[in-house]
Amino acid sequence: MKKLAIVYFSGTGNTKYIAEKMKETIIKTNVEVDLINIEKDKINSQLYDYIIIGGPVYVERYPEILLKYIEKNLSNYKGTCMMYSSQANDGPTPVFKHAIKRIKHINVTYYNYIAMPNNFYTFMFKKCPKDKETELLKSASVQAEKMVLEFLEGKTNSYEIPNSRVIMAEVAYRFVYPFFRKVLMRKLEIDKDKCVKCGKCEKLCPAKSIRIDPKLKINNNCTFCQRCINTCPENAFLYKGETVEQYKPVSDEL
Repeated sequence: MKKLAIVYFSGTGNTKYIAEKMKETIIKTNVEVDLINIEKDKINSQLYDYIIIGGPVYVERYPEILLKYIEKNLSNYKGTCMMYSSQANDGPTPVFKHAIKRIKHINVTYYNYIAMPNNFYTFMFKKCPKDKETELLKSASVQAEKMVLEFLEGKTNSYEIPNSRVIMAEVAYRFVYPFFRKVLMRKLEIDKDKCVKCGKCEKLCPAKSIRIDPKLKINNNCTFCQRCINTCPENAFLYKGETVEQYKPVSDEL
């Protein structure tokens, strides 16, 4: 029996949701499948005939935590790969071209994005209405099934993105994004009356960048995934002095 691994990073649950939907589809075929959460799981890439890589889009590229995992763990992989992204923007981005350019040894034959509910509304853009969230999740499930079946059938999929846009995305991520993150983080604080000092935000942070001792401190390793905000059991985070409306259309647990 052939084996497939779905390697993913998920900040607030969108990418994980798609990975799980893909797994449900693959189980119905004659292929064995493992979910690899890069924060918890190591991978022996030589055990797999196929690897699917999934992640969110941060400034038109995969987050650094995912790219570094791929570089470290898939450098000698000779099999066939697929990439997918979960993103609020319903349109092509440079995310895949950037990843392939950076990790040239990966044999990616199929890639595509899947539109998901916007999880960045605390800081920017509008929150999806509930009916729109439901519609997007249903559409994502259908698209995830279609994509993975086409990939296993040997079909290919890609789209063209100007190289200038890839370069601009990298410049923005490295130089504009850190400044932008710092500015927004200054407006983030903890409601001392709500916080029970459970430490969940610190424990679940993928970058180990957050501390509450006693004030909120977030260092430069922050990926801006917002997991701390959305998994707080007391919803104790404040932005501009206002209680945050947590993002939970997919799952409460990562």
